[in-house]
Amino acid sequence: FSGKVRPGAVLALEVLPSDPEWIGPFQFRWTAPPSLAGWTPEASSHFPQPLTLGDVLEAVDGYTWHKGDRDEVLRRLAQHDRVLRFVPAGSFGLEVRFAAKAALDYPESEVDQLGPITLKWTDPPTVLWIADSAQRWFRRPVSHGDRLISANGKMLTGLSRRQILELLAEFDGDMQMAPSWCSV
Repeated sequence: FSGKVRPGAVLALEVLPSDPEWIGPFQFRWTAPPSLAGWTPEASSHFPQPLTLGDVLEAVDGYTWHKGDRDEVLRRLAQHDRVLRFVPAGSFGLEVRFAAKAALDYPESEVDQLGPITLKWTDPPTVLWIADSAQRWFRRPVSHGDRLISANGKMLTGLSRRQILELLAEFDGDMQMAPSWCSV
């Protein structure tokens, strides 16, 4: 299986990109991170869950992307020898992780869009907007003005924007909010 992925990635690094593009048994769209546009029947037999169009390549051999651009992904696939991890498109955690990693590359900002959530960098951060699709990840509805009080089990009070983004870049799905009327 990886014997087909590696040479496909090496070859792709030597040619002009196309979108979608076949890399061994997978056809990728070069979104960031890359998403599945197709696959061979052999490829799907290597995964416990069925692959679906739009699934996102989250990691290769445990390595997750900084930006997930074509060359970074192809270099990892060219060395691939164990595990490819795909997640469904629209995964809240994946969107937050990628957006946080990207935000780390930009200078200080008062507001950052982190996938399905927009935060204002107060102490702790304030929610300015949240996508309706992200509401299902929380115990109660999240509203404009709510405060992000913890991520990955760590309290965020007193942390800088960079420290919080570094935590969210490794986001494990644990995010706690406090209502705007609640003092934190």
